[in-house]
Amino acid sequence: MAIETLTDAELISRAQKTGNYKSAIESLYPKYYRLTCSIAYRIIKNYEDAGEIAQDCMMNVYKNLGKFDASKNFGKWIKRIVYNKSIDYFRRKRDFVSLEDIEDMIDSRHNPEQLLKRKESSKRISEAISSLDTKFSEIGKLLLEGATYPEIAEMMEINPNTARWRGSQLRKKLKKKFNGSTKNL
Repeated sequence: MAIETLTDAELISRAQKTGNYKSAIESLYPKYYRLTCSIAYRIIKNYEDAGEIAQDCMMNVYKNLGKFDASKNFGKWIKRIVYNKSIDYFRRKRDFVSLEDIEDMIDSRHNPEQLLKRKESSKRISEAISSLDTKFSEIGKLLLEGATYPEIAEMMEINPNTARWRGSQLRKKLKKKFNGSTKNL
């Protein structure tokens, strides 16, 4: 049977039996690379870094393919890997001020005072979200990055209604933290 006609599970099972993970990755990489980049970009909002995270994700898959249970859904597994790598990256970089941020501040089209207030407000909200329980903080970070509840549910492997409920609870917790003011939430 040609590699192109194998399902993910069949491809992974074959690789695990033969130990030839390289050919499996060569088949899986083009299928999942764009998806991994897309998920990473939604979280970190930088194309170059999203590409690096996708590469790291595929290396992680290559290193751990022998441990993967081929009866499980490979797509969910790789989404979880890229989600975790993206969140880790986001946590490491959130306090970093980028060149783009500085350029925005000095750009004559923006009012530097307003931009600074927005960034300070955004930082306060991010800090408040980070201080919450993990199940709420992860959803909050993804919502801040523009992810929808169905996307969040898929990335976190939870029911979409659970994602919505946690989003609602997150909003209530933030409202309480900010003394009832949730204008920008």
